Amino acid sequence: MWVDNTADMRKPGRSHTVDDRPVTRHPTGGTAQRSWFGVRRPFRLPAAAICVLAAVITPRAQSPSHPARNTPIRTFAISNATKTTRKPTARKPATRKPATKATTTTISSSVSSSTTTLPPVTAVGVQSGGDAQPPLVPTAIFTACANSALDCTTVTVPLDHANPAGTTVSLFVSRRRANDASRRLGVLFVNPGGPGGPAYDTVRSASTYLTPEMLDRFDIIGVDPRGTERSAPLACDASRADRFSRLTFAEQLAEACATTDSERLKFMDTETAARDLDDVRVAIGERKISYLGMSYGTYLGAVYESLFPGQVASMVLDSAVDPSRYGVNMLVDPVIATEKALDAFLAECQSGRLQPCAFNDGTDLNAKYLAVRERAISSSRSNRELATQRFDETVASFVGYPRNGWPVLGRALEEQNATGRGNFRTTSADNLATSNDEQLAPLDSFSTATNLSINCRDGILPRDSKADQLVRDQIVASPRFSGLASNALAADTCETWPTPTANLVPLKRAPAALLIIGNTFDLTTPYPWSEALSRTLAAPLLTRNGGGHVAVNKSRCVREAVARLFIDRTLPLPGTVCSPDLANPS
Repeated sequence: MWVDNTADMRKPGRSHTVDDRPVTRHPTGGTAQRSWFGVRRPFRLPAAAICVLAAVITPRAQSPSHPARNTPIRTFAISNATKTTRKPTARKPATRKPATKATTTTISSSVSSSTTTLPPVTAVGVQSGGDAQPPLVPTAIFTACANSALDCTTVTVPLDHANPAGTTVSLFVSRRRANDASRRLGVLFVNPGGPGGPAYDTVRSASTYLTPEMLDRFDIIGVDPRGTERSAPLACDASRADRFSRLTFAEQLAEACATTDSERLKFMDTETAARDLDDVRVAIGERKISYLGMSYGTYLGAVYESLFPGQVASMVLDSAVDPSRYGVNMLVDPVIATEKALDAFLAECQSGRLQPCAFNDGTDLNAKYLAVRERAISSSRSNRELATQRFDETVASFVGYPRNGWPVLGRALEEQNATGRGNFRTTSADNLATSNDEQLAPLDSFSTATNLSINCRDGILPRDSKADQLVRDQIVASPRFSGLASNALAADTCETWPTPTANLVPLKRAPAALLIIGNTFDLTTPYPWSEALSRTLAAPLLTRNGGGHVAVNKSRCVREAVARLFIDRTLPLPGTVCSPDLANPS
């Protein structure tokens, strides 16, 4: 259980230190070599990285951060890094300057160079698609949340940021104050993904994925996106999608949303969500923010930095989404990654390197697996399509966890082979994911309409009427997981959606300290997506050699690297690999 220890340390008028500190590259103490296979967990839509919301309470103002200064990038190891004492400087009120053109900057990945200097920050508050001046945002006033140790407030933002004088919506914002107000460095915005995942529980569970020093030195801020339970929820939302067939549900939800929320759906997309974040920044009085985004939250963060490069002090994007794969590939890539994970499991079992592996009897294990799968599907009392889906999804939920999932999978498959009844429940697949995952993103506050709105507006899901056939053609490459096609064939959910696809924001590398993190066995956002976003943003990639989705709560090495970036602005050396060393079976 999370306990708040900040109550006695909450003092008004506290000093802030400079957000623009030196950026340094260093190894994180992880292993020196990379995994030879990069396999991940199946991507499911709607995504489940979301959080429970707290009650909406009225707001209290927060102190601003400091102005920027330009400092060099240095290179040294984490173990040798020294802490720097920073003197408070005079504060200036938070402002948003007129839009200017963003400067694209690449941080050198060369290990041989010990010092690299970032160019001056020349762009603040970049606006896309016009020269409209940003709206004046009322100051937010935080007060104690109901039934929580956090602070809460609401921030009013325009429904349409191009029309700041028009209709508005209210966003629910939560805050966990820095434990040590005298050493506070600024604010850290956190986003659990989704799309459309509320951040309240992500803030509340901050101690499960941030170091004590991070909790001492940053206010942790969560913004529940528009359309979710506490932030102007969509009237057409439906939480019982399992009662309908996929196509029937999609058509019914689209019809309901077109009737009750047609105007609001036009402004349910990632660019709008990023502009909402910046309005919150202004409302709480911060000139710059640090940002930790997970899953879809990585794309939201990349869009925010592309729009507002001058407002970002530092950023970590964990388990990245690759927007270049939007459309059919976004649905297919995770299925293919699951095939690769099964190949790895069978190879390790067959070779004897995986111990124990009850499924290994010295025969061709791939042929044995196919035979076991067919018998299980054929003997099921459910129809073949449903039986195939259930079997494949169950195997997929274990195959992405090499350390503990693979031995359980081997035992269950052998039981299925011998008795026709594999006990996959011996160790629940849900238990294979660390309990921290549920703290980060409880499933019961998920907003289906918000998720689909953003998926369809951003083009995450294709609208082409031929998309189903395109997916089926590519699923041929993954015959052992054809049951996952029922998830992948979600393309038709956007065919009837009542709003058109929005123009995506071009991603730009801004002059901020930026780190991408990827799990080699992440089957939800496959590891190549993190590699691709790293290339797109010219940002270093920290690899965690392990399973599951999201890395920061699964490895001390990762957690320490994140802390060093936000606190000291130091980055791990290129090629650094972390092991899954926390109490996590992945």
